[in-house]
Amino acid sequence: GGGSSSRSSSSSSSASPAGGAAAAGVPATAKAGEDAGEVAEVERRRAQVLRDTEVLRQVDALQLRIEAHSKQLARLHRELSWDARLRVAARQLTRPVRTSVGVLTRRLGRKRDLEELWTFLAGQTLISARVIADLLMGNYGKSGLLDVLPHSPLLAVHAPAIYAHIDKLQAHVPEIL
Repeated sequence: GGGSSSRSSSSSSSASPAGGAAAAGVPATAKAGEDAGEVAEVERRRAQVLRDTEVLRQVDALQLRIEAHSKQLARLHRELSWDARLRVAARQLTRPVRTSVGVLTRRLGRKRDLEELWTFLAGQTLISARVIADLLMGNYGKSGLLDVLPHSPLLAVHAPAIYAHIDKLQAHVPEIL
């Protein structure tokens, strides 16, 4: 213990008002405020390191579980008959379409009455027609219909969700293309 008492006595003498800060013309309260800010920053960084460590631990654990589940899933798929494998493949192919239709269905379901529903549908249809016309006339710069056609299968899958949000997407079409 002798070493710790010499440290505490030296630190208490430097913290006294007669110490370095007051002698250098810096008020003791300013120095104390700076020290408090530095301490708060160190504590904030320490807390962030602890949070990061915990999140990284959770990510690692989740990745291990995903790998284990992927292996189990592959094993189960190998045990399926060909007919069952085809049904699984068909479900996987149709999932994006079902998800996209679900987006549109939820958006339509939020309309309070038929008038609001028809107003929404008319607006989305007009915007969609305007976007397609602009695409056909080359109003999006170098990107035109020929640039979009190779992606049409993907666009068709997502068409219901795109239609549901075309009012928000319209302004971003040039960047998307």
